[in-house]
Amino acid sequence: MKTFSLYELNEFLRRVVALNFNEAVWVTAEIGQINQSRGHYYIRLLEKEEDDIIAEMSAVIWQTDFRRLQRSLGKATEGVFVEGMEVRLKGRLDFHERYGLKLIVEEIDPTYTVGKLEIQKRHLIMTLQSEGLIERNAALPTPSVWQRIAVISSETAAGWADFRNHISSNAYGFCYHVQLFPSAMQGQFLEKEMLQQLENIKQQKDRFDCVVIIRGGGAKLDLVAFDTPSVCRAVATFPLPVLTGIGHEIDITVLDMVAFASLKTPTAVADFLIEKNLIYESSLIEIGRTLTQFVQNRLYTEGAVLSQLNQIVQLQTTYLFKTQVQKLTYFDDELPKLAQKLIKRQSKDLDNLSELIDLMSVESILKRGFSVTRKNGQIVQNINELKPDDVVETQLIDGIVSSQIISKSYKL
Repeated sequence: MKTFSLYELNEFLRRVVALNFNEAVWVTAEIGQINQSRGHYYIRLLEKEEDDIIAEMSAVIWQTDFRRLQRSLGKATEGVFVEGMEVRLKGRLDFHERYGLKLIVEEIDPTYTVGKLEIQKRHLIMTLQSEGLIERNAALPTPSVWQRIAVISSETAAGWADFRNHISSNAYGFCYHVQLFPSAMQGQFLEKEMLQQLENIKQQKDRFDCVVIIRGGGAKLDLVAFDTPSVCRAVATFPLPVLTGIGHEIDITVLDMVAFASLKTPTAVADFLIEKNLIYESSLIEIGRTLTQFVQNRLYTEGAVLSQLNQIVQLQTTYLFKTQVQKLTYFDDELPKLAQKLIKRQSKDLDNLSELIDLMSVESILKRGFSVTRKNGQIVQNINELKPDDVVETQLIDGIVSSQIISKSYKL
């Protein structure tokens, strides 16, 4: 049996490949990895079956071919070449004795990628609907004033500059606190960076009223990362209202569907926030007008009541004053007469009392033949107060007699 050197074997394989694949072929695969060097793109193509890799091949897009594709397809070219994307590529098979087999990519079919993405998108929407996540963020309570805003965007994105300028120079003079949380807005790093920034904002959610996700315009395939399950679930379950303005007039991403509100452009998001505060300010002005009108009406009503009370008080005061003057006049006329009658009656009573006092005096009593007996200076009122041999004094009208008690007898 003949033994081949490695070079001979690879040369034989190169001729077999060249003989059997002398024309370009269309290949469907998943981009497992992509790297760029000096304008060339080096790709690792995969085919999976239930997450197991069943086929693998290297591919390359030379700089000149990539520029040609860019001129032909525009920004859609960059949207296709993202890790994890399913693609349909046309290329020539090339087998090199040293570098092995690779596909030299000449054409891409973006419609194939879009179709596959649309199927994945519809499946994700159905899944989120079954989980009750499509309208969850939209059902969150909203603040009266939308003023503290966390923005997720690229630092260099034109949409971020438009939003910042538009909201800071609003015609109503509203002040906003806007803090940027930088994240990629397209490509393979978008998912990881956006999830990280959403988590950063969640950790300090009390400092913000809402979250705004904005970017500038771009190709349809640039929106792929906004349809990833992890990003959409993170936004749907976020504790703050999330507003999106990712710069597409027609295309709606799943992220737009699960957000609190979806606006077409970053400036539209700014207008939304300005309008919310304008509505609140208008309601305050209307409340102020209502209160002013209420106070004016109340002051008018109470003024009328006070005026009426003032008239009643004046009438009552005049009547009371007149009545009291009449009473004083009456008393002025009657008091002297009443005083004379009272003095006369009291004088007569005094005379009667004087006579009674005279009749009740000791001298009057003694004149009528009565006497007063005292023992030790105290008037004796009862026979029981005396005993034999006691010395008593008896006061008569013309003197005092001392005597000694020999005996005593009780009245029968």
